[in-house]
Amino acid sequence: MTEKRGQVRTAGWGIAWAAVIAAGGAVSAAPEVRSERPAPTAFTALMADEKPKPDGKPTAQKTTPAIPRTSVLAVLVPGVDGAPPLRPLTATQTRLPYPADAELWIDRTPAGVPVIPGLRTGAIRRMDVLAFRPKNDQMTLDQAAMLYSTLQVLSPAPRPVMELVNPPIPPAPAGAPQTSETVRVYRGMVPGQVVVLGSAQDLRTRALLIYLVQITGTVGNPEALLQAKTVVSGYMLEERGRRSQPPIPPGSAPVRPIVRFEGPRIQELAQSIERSATVSAQVKEIARVVLMQSSGVMYGAWQTSAPLTDQAFFDFYQTQTQKLGWGPAISRDETQPGHPTLLLQRPHNDGVVLVRAEPTARPVLGKSGGPSTTVVVLVIEGSINVSALKPRAQ
Repeated sequence: MTEKRGQVRTAGWGIAWAAVIAAGGAVSAAPEVRSERPAPTAFTALMADEKPKPDGKPTAQKTTPAIPRTSVLAVLVPGVDGAPPLRPLTATQTRLPYPADAELWIDRTPAGVPVIPGLRTGAIRRMDVLAFRPKNDQMTLDQAAMLYSTLQVLSPAPRPVMELVNPPIPPAPAGAPQTSETVRVYRGMVPGQVVVLGSAQDLRTRALLIYLVQITGTVGNPEALLQAKTVVSGYMLEERGRRSQPPIPPGSAPVRPIVRFEGPRIQELAQSIERSATVSAQVKEIARVVLMQSSGVMYGAWQTSAPLTDQAFFDFYQTQTQKLGWGPAISRDETQPGHPTLLLQRPHNDGVVLVRAEPTARPVLGKSGGPSTTVVVLVIEGSINVSALKPRAQ
């Protein structure tokens, strides 16, 4: 039988693909699929370290891909680049290993394993989902496979039984970042186990996530790939949403319900800031630039459990936003002691956050009457051009 691109020699693939379409997935183009022994092409030659000839036919080359000394693999696998091995960390729920210098994003062992439409109930006995962001966003899928082979999650010299590049499934939810993605399916280390290994890189921020889904049960390779891709996409979107929320000092209590400003009310908010005698000229400039571009503003205020010094305020937001994967502050204002202000860029270029501290004038009901700090947060939505606001401290 002749195999065409976008098809796999298994009846299960047609069932799985039909299930995706039935679930609402839109197939814009046939995905690139490889079986265990793909016919050589310029692309598969690149992935297999083969060098295409001028006539388009690749010639096998036994070469070892260069691995940067700074890569995660170099410090985890003994003997690579002469770097000493670094003990990997173990995720709490899945008990799967991941690089010690990576940022853990997902560690889930779902109860009542979710299944894709068309997959037999009870086909999956256990599923472990792990995702991490490697240091400096530097790790290829080949390096990840070698890493997990060394850590005995994959067999020695693992070869994928299936691979998809930029699969169109499941359909990306509204607001999800555009990613370049590759997904591979491997046989597990024990009978009845399938391992799905993938990489997803945000095309705007270049942030890279490596994910591994270990499925135990009676699941075919195409169904395992669809199951893993569907579950991981949902978890990633959930985690990105969590990380896009501005951090609030622990122990703080909301002063009032969060208020949303839209349309003409954004202009009223900007005018209120402009008229305030307690707002510095620099903060007024920031407000003018960002509010005029905003499609919506979420306003909230919190009272801390104890006073925050200006330096403690700056230290808290620098540390917490770094943990969430945000970039450095766009602008920092400390011209008014007791009223420190930061303008922060949300991940994926999803608007900005203006956060400001000031001494609490009136304690929240139920809080002690002692001194505290009120933290005011403006989440400014939309595509905001902040090029006019250079990072500076005064």
